[in-house]
Amino acid sequence: MPIDLRDLRHFLSIAAAGSISRAAELQHMTQPALSVLVRQLEEELGTSLFERLPKGVALTEAGERLRVHAKDILARTEFAIEEVSQQARMPSGHVAIGLPQSLARFLTVPLVAEVLSRWPQIRLQIIELSSGYIPEYLRKGEIAIGMTFGQDERRDLHYTALIEEELVFISSAALLRKHLGAASARRKSIRLSEMADFPMILPTRTHSLRMRLEDYLQRAGQQLTIAAEVNTTPQLIGLAASGVAATILSYSSVVGDSSSSKVRVLRVETPRLTRSVYLCTNPSTPKTIAVMSVVRLLVDTVQRLTGEGVWPTYMKELK
Repeated sequence: MPIDLRDLRHFLSIAAAGSISRAAELQHMTQPALSVLVRQLEEELGTSLFERLPKGVALTEAGERLRVHAKDILARTEFAIEEVSQQARMPSGHVAIGLPQSLARFLTVPLVAEVLSRWPQIRLQIIELSSGYIPEYLRKGEIAIGMTFGQDERRDLHYTALIEEELVFISSAALLRKHLGAASARRKSIRLSEMADFPMILPTRTHSLRMRLEDYLQRAGQQLTIAAEVNTTPQLIGLAASGVAATILSYSSVVGDSSSSKVRVLRVETPRLTRSVYLCTNPSTPKTIAVMSVVRLLVDTVQRLTGEGVWPTYMKELK
């Protein structure tokens, strides 16, 4: 008996209901007819798919494997039908994007505005997430597109490098004077080695920016004095403005922040610090026309905002 999509749908209905009789009611079939279908499936595959219980049925190990494959087959079929049917129509459907907070502040408004203008049938969802959580959300299918500051070690996702962001030293003027002297008022840059005496407040070790910074420190043979760890960008800038400690963030994070007028921002030299921004997707998840359209728009928007200076990725050259 060749197995078709209808057979797989009936099989999944039984697996979800845990009962052939209940599944028969939901599928508007008779219980004997559905029992015959199960028996034919098991004969075709040469293995038992369900364990018969006093009340209902439970999947065997083979049945669980078929359940996973059946869900994937049906999902891919639905995506294929949707893609073909949409070729001559406006893209539509749900598209969820996971963005770190520092990127969402630049991208959310232009992305939402452009999607509503171009494709009113796309239901766009912007979810602010820590960069470290985005790969797992992609694997689970909870978002279709993500942006990260690093590549997950497992590499089962697809990463496209978009831009480089400069990392800068952020401190109060008073803290600079205390550690670098009166001449600090004229300073526009600081060496990595000069930061050693500053009390620093940085993101935790699992944060992508901290991991990038630790890599720079290890290669330079330098250490910092970590006074505290905070993951939220506005709080890091606020703490630097208060003078209790200095921090290191992307230049774009501090531009336009409410506390930015109260801090000094210095370029880091020897070495110059940067981090990469990646667009991330799950290659095992079929892409609808709506998702592909939003991916292209996202890349174009990043290029436009950085090119126009709306999203400032680097400090202006020092004079």
